[in-house]
Amino acid sequence: VSATFDTVQQLYVGLHFDSFDTHNPLNVRHLSQNRISINMGRGERWLYFINLDVKTICSMLNIDINDPEKKIGFLQRAFFQSFSQYPVCRVRIDPGEAYIAPTENILHDGTTLFTDTDDLTMVVHGDISIQSLYGESSYD
Repeated sequence: VSATFDTVQQLYVGLHFDSFDTHNPLNVRHLSQNRISINMGRGERWLYFINLDVKTICSMLNIDINDPEKKIGFLQRAFFQSFSQYPVCRVRIDPGEAYIAPTENILHDGTTLFTDTDDLTMVVHGDISIQSLYGESSYD
């Protein structure tokens, strides 16, 4: 069960690309803000994702990433039509844990399917990286 609900279509969306950065074209998706999601609930959450970025998916589908007519929704549908058996990765996010992900540049979704407690998460979008959280010198 997806944790992402589309209030317009009134349905859970499943694996998807986020579009918070004003629907960036395919060729600049890699420049979009990242998401940090902190599990503040009492049960585990799960992050599902495809381990490919927009550029790689376009290459696999022979789609010109610079074509302004190609939109992110088209790319999502084309990928699943062509690669319906592509493996989906799953990472458990325990209470108090977080993840940083480029959710505008990868197919992903969250779920609380395996927990029976109330869910609470805090999400922040921004130019987030390990270096921005801990400083450049931490990894020199």
